[in-house]
Amino acid sequence: MKIFLSIFFVLVFSIQLKSQDYLNQKYDREKLILDRLTLGCLNLDPLDTLVRIGNIFNFHDDTLKVLGVDTFFKGETTLKFEYYTNCTQISNKEGNFTAFFNGGFLYDRYGNFEDLTMLKETVYGHRGHLGINRSLILPYVGRDSTYILLTPWNHVEDPDYEVLNPTSIAGVVFREENNGKLKVLDFIPEIIKGNFCFFGTMSAVRHANGRDWWIVAPQRLDNKVHTFLFTKDGFINKNTQETKYVTGDVSNNPEFSPDGQWYTRTHVEVLTQWHNKSTIQFYKFNRCSGIFEDQIEFEMDYEDTSNVVQVIFEKK
Repeated sequence: MKIFLSIFFVLVFSIQLKSQDYLNQKYDREKLILDRLTLGCLNLDPLDTLVRIGNIFNFHDDTLKVLGVDTFFKGETTLKFEYYTNCTQISNKEGNFTAFFNGGFLYDRYGNFEDLTMLKETVYGHRGHLGINRSLILPYVGRDSTYILLTPWNHVEDPDYEVLNPTSIAGVVFREENNGKLKVLDFIPEIIKGNFCFFGTMSAVRHANGRDWWIVAPQRLDNKVHTFLFTKDGFINKNTQETKYVTGDVSNNPEFSPDGQWYTRTHVEVLTQWHNKSTIQFYKFNRCSGIFEDQIEFEMDYEDTSNVVQVIFEKK
């Protein structure tokens, strides 16, 4: 089967910036991207003498608008966050920035935060799991102004790879109040168990009914993929599928195409000091059944400084 896609291969230094398409919803219309670790999100305008620590990416009218921020004002309140890497966030149905999670604190648009103490775990040396946040925020099905934060949890140390490996996915339900502040409603300690990836733990796409959500979470170093459905009644249809190809020790930037029919992820393997191998995988996804169908994998050899990190689909 031929795939007619326009694909951009994103080259980055040490941080990966990504966007999740929610099938014509507005939950990703306003994104805050802060980057203290690389030059990627510092001053976009070389003539701008004010040091910026991030950017607001605004897609409200389907046209990309970028606003460099050192402080970002909503009314008279300054929005500031403690930022790690690969943080997750969501906008409300109107497309306005709503919540930001950095792995330990859940922030509202004003910079107020809830310390999610239920997620606190032992940190092994310098390899804290909060430094690489692999979480996901979705609108709660059937509940207005309510959301669920899905996050890796119950980490165990993997000495071979020197990482903390998550063994379950937890959920934190919260609501956006009329004043824009957030209120935590519930904690679900174990939605599903598994051996999840250090990067790319999960991604989500709308069910074909346009209401519910499929969540996909690959097994690390395995050819199995967990899929489960999020509905107004909770998490159902939990399934583990054997796929054609094995997930590496990381699953870089797993994404769905805008129409939800294709799922993709990448992996970079270090072969020698000066030679890496990039692998790209495509999976045909059935939004009715949640089953992966056609599966395609190909490799691209690059030198050490140029690796394929992320695949981005054109709208069509």
